[in-house]
Amino acid sequence: MKQLLIGFNDALRKACTELYNRTMAVYKEYMGRDDYLGDCDVEGKIFIDFGYSPNHPIQTKIAKQVWEALTQEGANMYDDGCTWALRMSKECPLEKLGYDTLEEWLGMEDENDNWNEGLDREWSKDMHLIYPFHNLYDNCFFSLYDLVYVREFNLEVHVNFDGNVKYDDDMAGGGKGDE
Repeated sequence: MKQLLIGFNDALRKACTELYNRTMAVYKEYMGRDDYLGDCDVEGKIFIDFGYSPNHPIQTKIAKQVWEALTQEGANMYDDGCTWALRMSKECPLEKLGYDTLEEWLGMEDENDNWNEGLDREWSKDMHLIYPFHNLYDNCFFSLYDLVYVREFNLEVHVNFDGNVKYDDDMAGGGKGDE
C-alpha cells in the first residue's frame, strides 16, 4: 500500500506541476497583452480522471458507478478539484495569493513538509505527501484504497475577460447612431 501511495503522490505531483506551468504560461501571456484593458482572470484546476482506474483491483459496475458519482461536481468538496484552484488576474496577481512558486502551491515550502494527516504518522513520516493528496483524502473524503490506483488526471485552464467595450457610431460619416 505504501508503494502505491507513493506512486499516486508522485503522479499527482507531476500533474500539478504540469497544471501550474500551463496556467502560469497562459497568465503571463495575457498579462503581457496591451490589446485588452479590462481585467483578465486565469484559473487552473486539476481533477482526478473521471474514468474509473483500470488499475483498481475491483472492476465491478457498482464500483465504477460510485466512482462516477464521487468525481462529479457537487458530489463532495471536490468542485475545485484535487486542490484549490490557481486563480490569478491583473487585479489579484499571483504574488498576492501566497503561492508564487509551485512548492508553495503544493504546500511543500520546507523540505520536510508532509501532508499525512489522518494516516499513521510513523508509517507515512518519510512520504512527503503534497497538499492536494491531503485535500482529496482528508477534506473530500476519497478512500485511500481508491486513490492509490489513480494515475491519470484532467487539467483545466480557463481565461475570463471582464471589461467594458465602447464602439463609436461614426456620426460624422453619416452613421445611424442618432436615429
